[in-house]
Amino acid sequence: MEKQEFRDYIIGDVLAGIEGVSHKGLFGGYGFYLDEIIFGAYMDDDQGTAGFFLKGDEKFGQEIIAEGGKQFVYIGHKTRGPTAMPYYHVPDEILEDREKITGWVYQAWNISKQSKKK
Repeated sequence: MEKQEFRDYIIGDVLAGIEGVSHKGLFGGYGFYLDEIIFGAYMDDDQGTAGFFLKGDEKFGQEIIAEGGKQFVYIGHKTRGPTAMPYYHVPDEILEDREKITGWVYQAWNISKQSKKK
């Protein structure tokens, strides 16, 4: 699925039941926002994992990994090695589980809100 098609699928299907979700272009992908706070993104981690990522902390990140996800690793630095970022790839089967993905979106949104307050 192409980037734009995937964005439309996420907005129009996966997140359709969550009021107020918006998106903007972000580093060659898309950022997904709720009340203007980013909670997720469509990204390609240059390691073959393109798709929907949610913002996470250590605890929530481990929950996503336990379900088959993986942490986003940025490898585009010119002066640093690979850098693990606080975003976690959501497995495709979770995208089809409306209850779980809705809960995960709100968890990611709350984590993002809390990190903005610091």
